[in-house]
Amino acid sequence: MSAENTSRVGERNDSKQPKREIILALIEFASRPLATVFVALLVVLWLFFMRGGLFQLLANTQEVKIGSFEIQLREQAHYEDLGDQLRALKNMTPDQLELFLIVGKKREHISYSGPEVNETNLQALKNAGLLSEFYQQPDKQWFWRVSDDGFALQRLIFGLLTAAIKGSG
Repeated sequence: MSAENTSRVGERNDSKQPKREIILALIEFASRPLATVFVALLVVLWLFFMRGGLFQLLANTQEVKIGSFEIQLREQAHYEDLGDQLRALKNMTPDQLELFLIVGKKREHISYSGPEVNETNLQALKNAGLLSEFYQQPDKQWFWRVSDDGFALQRLIFGLLTAAIKGSG
């Protein structure tokens, strides 16, 4: 080999050495940003395909808020030993629930003759332990006496409902 060839081989080795350093520097310093960009791109693609589900989730946030009302009601009812009465409310008809919310407030006896006031609904409230007694008077009006548990449960429901309404505005 001539001296000229030897210097070319040396040049080749010298020119390869900076390329190797550049490649190592790119691997060392560019791999993390490239991986971050790749992961971000995957997240964006995933969000693009899942956008319908995410919008549905956002639309259901109101249900979560209502769910917290139910959780508070169950916890408070359990704490006040009204769990049986609350469970009985779940099996009642809307007319029976409405009647309970009307008559369950602690006050002097009221006269109410709405369509919900009938023997079937009053009996359901009594069976649930929310009324202590009821009977039809000679003038065909109904008389009822709300039990202590009925007063307590109505107070609990009304208090939580009032707090939820005030908190929503």
